[in-house]
Amino acid sequence: MTEEIVRSKKKIKLLPMICMMYLFISGGGFGLEDMIGGAGPGISLIILLILPIVWAYPYGLICTELGAKYTEEPGFYGWIRRALGKFPAYIAGWAMTLGNFVDTSVYLVLSMEYLNSALNLNLTPNQRWMIGLVFVVVFCVLNILGIEVLAFSATISGIVILLPFVLTIILAIPKLAYNPFVPIFANGSLGIKGSLGNINTALLVGFWMFMGYESLHSFSDEVEGAGPLISKAFMWAVPIATCMYILPTFFGLAVTGNWQTWSTAGPIDYVAMGKIVGGNFLMILFLVAGIVGNLGLYSSYIAFGSRITADMAEDGLFFKGFDKTSKKYGTPYVSIIIASIITAILSQGSFSSLIIIDVVLMLIPIMLIIVSGIVLRFKDKDKEWDCFTIKVGNKVYILIALLPLLLASYAIATTEIEILKAGIWCLVVGVIMYFIFPKINKKKEI
Repeated sequence: MTEEIVRSKKKIKLLPMICMMYLFISGGGFGLEDMIGGAGPGISLIILLILPIVWAYPYGLICTELGAKYTEEPGFYGWIRRALGKFPAYIAGWAMTLGNFVDTSVYLVLSMEYLNSALNLNLTPNQRWMIGLVFVVVFCVLNILGIEVLAFSATISGIVILLPFVLTIILAIPKLAYNPFVPIFANGSLGIKGSLGNINTALLVGFWMFMGYESLHSFSDEVEGAGPLISKAFMWAVPIATCMYILPTFFGLAVTGNWQTWSTAGPIDYVAMGKIVGGNFLMILFLVAGIVGNLGLYSSYIAFGSRITADMAEDGLFFKGFDKTSKKYGTPYVSIIIASIITAILSQGSFSSLIIIDVVLMLIPIMLIIVSGIVLRFKDKDKEWDCFTIKVGNKVYILIALLPLLLASYAIATTEIEILKAGIWCLVVGVIMYFIFPKINKKKEI
C-alpha cells in the first residue's frame, strides 16, 4: 500500500501568504537584465506592460478559481486529474517536475552570479558551485521543517527584495537623463522582423517572470482556510510584482542608459544599477536582495516540487518512497532531499540555457491547467460555489483562457529546434514511465 500523506493544517496569516505568493510568481526583477540587453529596452518594457493583461491575470485568475473551488485537491495535479483524467495529470506533473528541477537551479545560478559579479570575487565555476551547495543543504533542512518555517522565511525575503526596488523609484526621479523606451529593438536597423529571435527569447523570459500562480495551491491541504486566503494573496501579489518589474526597470534605464550592457552577468545588472542610482547603500541592498530573493525562490520551488512528486508517488506514478513524510513535520522529506541533490547538480549550467528549457517544460502543464479550467466550468456548471470565482459567462471565460493558451502555443512553436527536441524527448520518456511506474511499484509491494 502507498503510504498515506497526512498533513496537519497550519494557521498562516495574510502577509506571509502574500509574500509566499510573491516569491512564487516573482522574487524581484532579477533576470530581466538579459531581456533588456538582448531584445532592447523599448520592447522589453512593452512586453512587461502587456503580459500582465494577456498572460498573468488570465492564467493567474484561472488558477485562483480552481484553487478556491477544489481545496481538497492537491493543487494543479488534482485539478487536471479531476477535469481530464489521470494520464494528462501525470504528464503535467512529469513536465512540471522536470521544469521545476531546472527552475530551482536557475535561482542558484542567479544567486551565485550576483554574488560573484558584485563583490568581484572572480570565483571559478567549481567555487561558485561549492558555495551554492552550502545553501542547498541549509534550505533542504528548512523545507523539511514545514510550511510555517517557509512562510516566515518568505516574509523576510519579500521585505528584503522589495526595499531596493522601491528605493530605486524614489531616488531615480531627480536623475532622469534618458528615454528608457529608446531604442525599441536591440537591432533597430533590422526592424521587428530582423529582431524576432531576440523578441521571442525576451517573451520566454517574460513568461518566466509571470509564472507560478498554480504553485501555492499545492499547499492547500497544509493551510487552514487556504481557498480564500490564497485568493486574497493573489490579488495583492500580482499588482506588486507587476509594478516592481516595470517601474524600477523604467527608472533604472532612464538614469543609467547603456541598455546594451544590461545582463545578469554584468557589467550592468540591478546591483550595478543600484550603485549608479543610489550609491553604495543601494548597491548593497540590491546585492542582498538578489541573493536573498533568488535563494527564497529556490527554497519555495523545492517545497512546491516536492509536493508534486509526493502526490504522483501516492498515485503510483512516480518512484516509490517519494511520498514518505516526516512524522513530526508532515513534509515529504525524501522528495525534498532528492530534489535538492538534483538541482545542485543542474546548477552548474548557465542562466540563459536553463531558463529557456525551464519555460518550455512548464508551458505544458500551464496549458493543461487552463484547459482544465474550461472543462470544469462546464462539468460543475450546476454546482453553487461559495468561494472566489471569475464572474463572467462561459463564453467570456473561454475567450479569457484563449489568450494565454495562444501565447503559450506561439512560444512553443517558435522555440529553437534543439530545445524543442529536448522537450519532446522529456515527454516521450514521461509517457514510457507512465506504464513502467505502476509495474515497478507493484513489484515492490509484492
